Amino acid sequence: MKNILTKTLIIMLIAIVPSLGLFNGYYQETTVEIEGISGTCYGTLLSREPGSGPWNTKYDNAPTYAPDSVKEAFKEYDDPDGYYYFNYFEDVTRGLLRWDSYPPEDFKVLLYIEDTQTFMSTEALHRYSLASPFKVQITESGLVVKKNYDYLTFFLRFLCRVLISASLAILISLFYCRRKFIRAKRFIVSNIIFHVLVNIYISVFSFYHGFTTVEYISTLWLPYLIFIFVQCYLYNKVTDDIQKSFLIATTADLVVYAVGFILVDNIPQLFM
Repeated sequence: MKNILTKTLIIMLIAIVPSLGLFNGYYQETTVEIEGISGTCYGTLLSREPGSGPWNTKYDNAPTYAPDSVKEAFKEYDDPDGYYYFNYFEDVTRGLLRWDSYPPEDFKVLLYIEDTQTFMSTEALHRYSLASPFKVQITESGLVVKKNYDYLTFFLRFLCRVLISASLAILISLFYCRRKFIRAKRFIVSNIIFHVLVNIYISVFSFYHGFTTVEYISTLWLPYLIFIFVQCYLYNKVTDDIQKSFLIATTADLVVYAVGFILVDNIPQLFM
């Protein structure tokens, strides 16, 4: 038993390394919803830095479908603030620019209206979340830009995770303790508080870095491990049986953790 526990802890500690954010650049993206487009329009992001992941000014990543005149126009564009063009742009006529790997942190949105052969650029912007959605409105005076994050959906996902995890833990504990558990309301409260805190952490981490299976395995086991002993202490006040208390706490937390693992792997939208 001790050998199994030791091996499990070693595996968990090794798994922490990918959670440090070293490999999250590939999964980051910057999306720009564009309104007011008239005619054919191309768009890109200009970077404050000369490189972002594999993107840089050396390689030609321009789409093959674009006319040569458009490619030349982007190459010849000179940003007044010295922002870099990574030789990449998209046809955004339908109103969406999506940079889905290693987007620049500090950037400008640059649009090229083919019919009038004119460029339009936003002020300097900064990525603020994993997806960093923005909305750009084309006006006569220039481009008006604002953040476009769906905070309501973000909050509803948080509530859904809390409801699932806290309900499971409480139901399992009720199965063992029944009436004794019902009289001890602090156990219900402790489960709710714990799962609210855990899911606040998930929400904050997800907002900035994303929360995949790797992050779930490498970071969430520790708060659950700590909470097992907290619950064991609380349950022991009711059952007067330390072994039964440990069994209840461990079973409840293991089931909730396992269900969460299944959800993050099969319904990742809950953790975005």
